[in-house]
Amino acid sequence: MSNRAQTSLWTTTEWREEALAWAQSCLAAAGRAITGEVDDPRVRPWSAVVRIPTDGGVVWFKANGPGTAYEPRLVDALRRWNVPHVMAPLALDVDRAWSLFPDAGTSLRTLPASNAEITSRWAEILPEYASLQRALG
Repeated sequence: MSNRAQTSLWTTTEWREEALAWAQSCLAAAGRAITGEVDDPRVRPWSAVVRIPTDGGVVWFKANGPGTAYEPRLVDALRRWNVPHVMAPLALDVDRAWSLFPDAGTSLRTLPASNAEITSRWAEILPEYASLQRALG
């Protein structure tokens, strides 16, 4: 499926209903429930994400496109290997390239560019990321 066809699919009511039914089922299995209005998907050529409020905090549903369909399998491998600093998913569907994750907090993208917190966070993150790459390389 082309990226254009994939992004079109992610905006359909049928896809949204199927994705939310899967997320709701996964949440129920974990003893959680959706508690509010679910956002519309944020669609990019490589993926779509949906913010879902639950009684245990916000979770994020992610659907990967053809070019990033490997991501749920990679996340599962990192989880099994107990790799530090990698968020554990709440649920994965590797065949559909779907993931469900807990909220990880404030995105650096949402902070003002002048915010000193951005620089200090990147200074913390990048060495850890480099260490992870070396360990898995």
